[in-house]
Amino acid sequence: CCSEATYNGSRVRPLRFVGGSPFDGKRFLKAMRAKRVVFVGDSLMRQTVTAMVCAIERTGTPPKRAVKPEKQPWDTTLPDDDQLDFSAEYDDDTRVERVSMRKSSTETLTAVLGYADVVILNIGAWYRRTQRQHYEQALVEAAEALKEFSAKPGKIGIIVDTFPMHFVTKRGSGDYFERTSYSQCTDVSPESYFGSGGDWRSRLIRRVAKRHGVPFMEITDIFLTRGDAHLELRPKFKALGKKNPKLDCNHWCQRSSLWAPFVARLQESLEAAATAAPKSETDP
Repeated sequence: CCSEATYNGSRVRPLRFVGGSPFDGKRFLKAMRAKRVVFVGDSLMRQTVTAMVCAIERTGTPPKRAVKPEKQPWDTTLPDDDQLDFSAEYDDDTRVERVSMRKSSTETLTAVLGYADVVILNIGAWYRRTQRQHYEQALVEAAEALKEFSAKPGKIGIIVDTFPMHFVTKRGSGDYFERTSYSQCTDVSPESYFGSGGDWRSRLIRRVAKRHGVPFMEITDIFLTRGDAHLELRPKFKALGKKNPKLDCNHWCQRSSLWAPFVARLQESLEAAATAAPKSETDP
């Protein structure tokens, strides 16, 4: 998907870099030495952990091993097929991993917080506007758990903003649940996005994170203008031979230039949280 030269027959627009400084994989691994860094969320977080592992490798440090674990690191069975489904291992026993969790689950989050040293949480894409109250309650429970987790020496927890979508909608929100076309993705202007309340998830996350003192990482400015960089046709549907591949305007191409600002900002967010966090004996 998305070669460096072209995408869908046209050149991908240049991406304005919005991170404060370029991502430094060696510095990241040094700061996360001997820690289990776990990304928690839906398939968008699978893309995020892929972007992070690729960014680290591009700075000269490929993982010693990158696998889907054969066994789960906890004894309990998690709900809704939630599981640790990816683990990249580096020197000094540093791990970058991903736990699937489509919607917030107390059981899953409890298991992760008992296992991880660093938790990067993203939930929201699977909640409709009509589920706003339920979503806010899920965020409050997650924020309270992350706050307690981050108070422990050497532990870091942050909440990542939800990713904007680029479906054709009447109000210009780009939201999957409000889509009116199944033929193409579209650009979404900041005016229509914010004017239609398309950022309702982001506003909830920001408010809850601030109220509970949990670091919040903004990403809307990075991805809102990138309606050109979606998968559009999901590969797994095409591979299954379906006649009408599902339009995908919420997953992204794994191009380094697209994800560079994200991984740079994530590094800054983690380093800022680590500076404020209680120290453990293994911290560098």
